[in-house]
Amino acid sequence: MEIEKEIQKRIEEMEKETYEFPARFSPKDYMIWGLVVAVSLIVVILGAGW
Repeated sequence: MEIEKEIQKRIEEMEKETYEFPARFSPKDYMIWGLVVAVSLIVVILGAGW
């Protein structure tokens, strides 16, 4: 199957010594994520009451 080939290809790429992992989330990233979640929840709650 095509998906199995793609999965295997990605695993092999990540197992290479030269693979560069993405940067970790910074505290700023977590604050932005939290703000987006909070605003979304407020919009959903306010929208449910209308």
